[in-house]
Amino acid sequence: MKLIKTTRTKLLLISVALPAQYCGVSEIVKQVAKLANPIRPRVVVGGSAVKLGLIPPIRGADLMAGISLLS
Repeated sequence: MKLIKTTRTKLLLISVALPAQYCGVSEIVKQVAKLANPIRPRVVVGGSAVKLGLIPPIRGADLMAGISLLS
């Protein structure tokens, strides 16, 4: 969170390879959501677990099957 605050990151990309990573990523998204609006980046989650539909939606994050969908 400190790095996000100091760099003013606009987009945070997280790759999830395994369904077991869901809880950890969900916690990161919750922490990011606590940041003030001008500092809070958009969170995008992708990776194999998203492509294969192995994880449910994460509130506060956009799930994307491919990075090309960002355009």
